[in-house]
Amino acid sequence: MRNWMTKYSRIDIGLNLMDSGKHEDAIKHFTELIELHPDDDELYFWRGQVYRSAGKALQQVSKCYSSERAEIHTPDESKAFFQKSIEDYEKALEIHCWDNKGDQQQ
Repeated sequence: MRNWMTKYSRIDIGLNLMDSGKHEDAIKHFTELIELHPDDDELYFWRGQVYRSAGKALQQVSKCYSSERAEIHTPDESKAFFQKSIEDYEKALEIHCWDNKGDQQQ
């Protein structure tokens, strides 16, 4: 059976999940795509965007709760999402720069 979905429609699914606040589902979606296409820099970039968005969401939630309930989402959790976003951005740049160098040498 031929898969009719394009790369960009798959990216849109992940972005729609992120926009709906379903960060864990979006991260899982992009991770599955990365496992299928580990050399695709755009997929790392977009997963990085989801991690960044999740980190911001956790910061907002923490501000809304009283100090008793703030432990639900700690600053360390938010920091971890931001760190993961940086790692994905770096991987995207590594792939992209390698591809560009390869193109120039041909």
